[in-house]
This record gives sequence, structure tokens and C-alpha cells, in this order.
Amino acid sequence: MYALLISALNLVFITGGALYFKYIFSKKLKEHESKLKINYDNQEELIKNKRDVYIKIMKYMVVMVGNRVSEENRVEYQNNFLESYDEVWLWGDEEVIKDLSNFLRINIELNNGAINQKNRQRLSDELKDAYAQTVLSMRGSLGLSISNLDYEDYKFVYF
Repeated sequence: MYALLISALNLVFITGGALYFKYIFSKKLKEHESKLKINYDNQEELIKNKRDVYIKIMKYMVVMVGNRVSEENRVEYQNNFLESYDEVWLWGDEEVIKDLSNFLRINIELNNGAINQKNRQRLSDELKDAYAQTVLSMRGSLGLSISNLDYEDYKFVYF
């Protein structure tokens, strides 16, 4: 009789424990799913913001490369570049910021009036390469494939 009672109590405790464990596990799983969804939504928003900023700065970086912007639009492009540059520092990945900083370093050196024509051409070529490298970094930052691309694949077209 006692053995039957002990068996019944064991069964109640085991079943109750299992149900309690299932309840806690289910609750924790739902909390975890909710956190994952929030993280996913945040990542989607981050990628969207980065993409928008990258598109904007690429549009205005060209003001520094060759004669790709008319004189009448030059000041507008320069001002928009400065605004976009600040946004990249907020939303951009470190590699993009580093490559963009290298692009600007070369541009500053290129616009130093005390360089000869040979160095001017070399720096002009380096600036184009740095532009393309920055674009590749942006692609990589957005999760796009860059494994078969190189900065030399980007071509500057002038009309």
C-alpha cells in the first residue's frame, strides 16, 4: 500500500516537474525568439541605413575624381560630400571608414599645389584606385560578394 502511494507521489512529482520544466523552457524559448527578431530587425535597419549612406557618399565622392562633375554643380557636390562623410562615420563599417580616409588623404595630397606633373598623374591614378577600393569595402560591408572583384575592375568613364 505504501509502495503504491510512494509510486503515485513519485509520478505526480515527476510529471509536475516535467510540466514545470516544459513551461519554463517554452517561456525562455519565446523570450529568445523575441530577442532574435529584435536583433534581426535592428540588423536590417542597420544595413538599410548603411546602404543609403553609401549610395549618397558614392554619388558625391566623384567630385574629387577627374572632371566628372560640372563646375556649376561642384559646390553643391562638395557640400553634400561633407554631410555624407559625417554620416559614414556614424553608420559605416571600420574598413569603409579607413578606405574612405585613404581616399581623402590622397585627394588632399593631390590638391597640394607643390607637386609636379608626374606625381600629379600618379596621385590621380591612386585616387581612382582608392575610390574603387572604397566602393568594394562598401559592397563587402553590405554583405555583397566581392571575392571575384578587384579595385582594378572598376572603370572610370568620361564622355
